[in-house]
Amino acid sequence: MACRDLETGLETSVFEALENTLKWKKADEELLLLDGDAVLARFSRKKYMGITGPVWQWAHTLYNDDWKVVPADPENYTVQFQEDGTISVKADCNKKGGTVSISHEEKSISIDITESTMAACPEGSLENDFVKGLSAAALYFTRNGDLYIDLKYDSGTMKFSKQLEK
Repeated sequence: MACRDLETGLETSVFEALENTLKWKKADEELLLLDGDAVLARFSRKKYMGITGPVWQWAHTLYNDDWKVVPADPENYTVQFQEDGTISVKADCNKKGGTVSISHEEKSISIDITESTMAACPEGSLENDFVKGLSAAALYFTRNGDLYIDLKYDSGTMKFSKQLEK
């Protein structure tokens, strides 16, 4: 497989660290490879760099035609990314689940909703808009503690805030 220069350099560094490791140590959420007391490499369990774990509450979606969808009750529209690559979704009156694939280098994200309860949500529900947006996820970034998910075809951006613990 042909690797980009950055990937080749990273791969070489990892193999060199593994070859020179005399001992290892677990510290907090990291695995440290050591040559004596010198740290050769660190590996973190935080797979998705801060977006896994917290419950993210949908603030709004701003589409590129300036149409903005804002839920009246944001706490009814949430997503939680798990470290194992699964997601839990609350879409108004239904609970959903599925998988997420995230690339840190590319800042890409792909969400696949594969399961759902089938309750009939009340009139005015934004369940379909919310799920459609999640299913169209293409890129992600964080800014000022909020999560933004850009939609495919540069069609809009979903904004999420961390849900406050009750």
